[in-house]
Amino acid sequence: MSASTELEKLSKLVFKRSNGVMALNQIQELLALDEDAYQRDSPRSIGKTLRVLSVAFSGVKNTGEVLEYVRSMTDGVNLWVGDNSKGKTSIFKVLKLALSGNDSLDKEIMGWLREAWVEFKIGGNSYTVHMTKGDTDRSAVYRFFNANRQALQAFTLEQVEAAQSYKGSLAGYADFVENLFFREFDYYRLQRTQRASQKDNPNLLTATASWKTYFKSIFLEANDNSFFYGNQSELVFQMLLGLELTYPINRLKVKVDNLKNDIGLRKIQATPQAAADPARTAELQAELQENHRKVALLTQNLEASNVPAQAGTLRQLEIERNRYNTLSQLQTSLNADIIRGENDYNELEKQALRAQRQMHDSGVEMNKRNRRINDLAEYEQFGEFFNSLEIKTCPSCSHDVESSLVVQEKKTGSCRLCRTHQVPAQAIEPEAYAEQLEQLKAEAQAFKDDEYNFKVKLADLRHKQGQLKSELGDKRQRLGGIHLQPVVDEIGKLEQASRAPQAKVVDVMATVAEMTTLNVRKAAVEAELVSLAAPSGGPDAQLAEMEQKVELLEIARTELLAMQAERSKTLLRQLEGLYLKHLKAFGLLHYEQVTIDGDFRIHFTKHEQDFKFDELSPGEQLRAKLGLYIALIDMDVQFQNGRHPRFIMLDSPAGEEADQTFLEGLKETLAYIESALGKELQVFVGTAQRELQAAAVAEKVDVRRRSEYFF
Repeated sequence: MSASTELEKLSKLVFKRSNGVMALNQIQELLALDEDAYQRDSPRSIGKTLRVLSVAFSGVKNTGEVLEYVRSMTDGVNLWVGDNSKGKTSIFKVLKLALSGNDSLDKEIMGWLREAWVEFKIGGNSYTVHMTKGDTDRSAVYRFFNANRQALQAFTLEQVEAAQSYKGSLAGYADFVENLFFREFDYYRLQRTQRASQKDNPNLLTATASWKTYFKSIFLEANDNSFFYGNQSELVFQMLLGLELTYPINRLKVKVDNLKNDIGLRKIQATPQAAADPARTAELQAELQENHRKVALLTQNLEASNVPAQAGTLRQLEIERNRYNTLSQLQTSLNADIIRGENDYNELEKQALRAQRQMHDSGVEMNKRNRRINDLAEYEQFGEFFNSLEIKTCPSCSHDVESSLVVQEKKTGSCRLCRTHQVPAQAIEPEAYAEQLEQLKAEAQAFKDDEYNFKVKLADLRHKQGQLKSELGDKRQRLGGIHLQPVVDEIGKLEQASRAPQAKVVDVMATVAEMTTLNVRKAAVEAELVSLAAPSGGPDAQLAEMEQKVELLEIARTELLAMQAERSKTLLRQLEGLYLKHLKAFGLLHYEQVTIDGDFRIHFTKHEQDFKFDELSPGEQLRAKLGLYIALIDMDVQFQNGRHPRFIMLDSPAGEEADQTFLEGLKETLAYIESALGKELQVFVGTAQRELQAAAVAEKVDVRRRSEYFF
């Protein structure tokens, strides 16, 4: 069903349930969102996974001590086992910095850190993040490459430049990596409303869930007692589930919240305040005039600061950023195609060499058989010749051999001359020779056929290599024509121009904030003046219309929630079942049920009582969060539903209230992940509990001795 069809269907349902209080076309206009809003979500997995391949970083402390760490990782469970405060969390935070653009490293570590490399894959594409910082640099430079580190080391300088799709500061890198993950995993920014922090600002603000927010579903940090990310838990949960109609339900709720806030403000402003009070009216009019004067002065200051002239710069900046994104995506695609093409070419070369060897071997074997055929033919001829010879005269005395002795030799085998030794029979069997000759000829022909077939196969492989080489040449030429650095330089210039000091020094942000406050107050004053001038108790048509819209939007949300619940019933039951299974595996055997309500809040039933996440003990909260992560990944593995990247990092998961039952359950769960799901996901665990190292194979465990640092 198309998005327009979904909108029409919903509009008709709302029209029917509201008894036609508003025309159908007006309802459809009220419910209309951006294009494809009602078809944006799908619970089906996109089939991509995030895999971290390696991490490496180094630096120099003030004492001159050089510190470095290098490790490669594989699928399944990868463990870091060592005492607390020995570097496990810092390694994870380096990965967090590279994957999310969120710097949470300790100030001391950022002080000595000079370089970091992180390699990862999304689906079939390889990427590398490189961070560098000089001894005296306050901020680092971040580079992002559409290739793995091994490929970069083999590239020429031109190829490295062509593979680089970002170079700049952390702030720009955070935006870049967010766009990358949103594009690759089909995430988008769910919204929620919140009150402004300024006490005198009655307006609602719209906040969005960023990639840093969603990253909380990947990185489970120690001492973090929130389910996902504070009060944004439900938003993150909905995004990871990818349930149908999530986007329109979310956007319509934001509409309702804003309308309700406007209604509240309007009711406050319309409250009767001595309708016949001339003094109050004069006071408000004077305030309004002063308000106009201040706004005019602030506007004049902004114009003098040449803010409008920056509009063109900002538009050009947006154009250049779009151009950068387009070129970056093309570069990524071409790099991936070239790497695949080179692998295919090398595979064809291996096949061609194998075919060449087989063709040569067949020729050698054919020649051997032909020589053997010739040898047998000659042997047969010579044998018949010598067997037909008969000695009739003694070679010593030249007398004739008696015929009786010849007969005796044929009967007894006794030599006709010396009469002592036996003469072996040298019979020639033509049939045996003929059979051997036929067999050898058949083998020779078979090898000749093989030689021909391998020759044809070799020619075909060389032809394919030629075609592939031509295609690779074209793609390398196209890749060589992509130069991101000039675009990055232009973006930098435009960003600098957009932030450049103006002819008249004006604090633009403070000025805009002051103008906003004045405009809010202006609206309140004007509304009060209208209420003072209007007959007391008169109807407010606009207020009635706003309330009617809220009612219709609530009906629409109710219908959408019902549709979503019906379409997602099976999926949610599957998730609840998997979740409960993993909780029991973690030793929470007294948990009887897990349910997900209509607001995507999770309820836990134990001892026939209902508990929310915040009501669980700290140890149970940790298990509940870990169990949910594993269940979400298991949903993707077993049922191909959900959008979790199948990668999680657990920092000290057994560090809080880790009784023996929990440790055994965690070890068994990690062992299950490694054995049953190891090829489907990647899990990083940093722990001080040494018994957990038995959950993974030795090659996947970086274990340090007591009191030993990781770097």
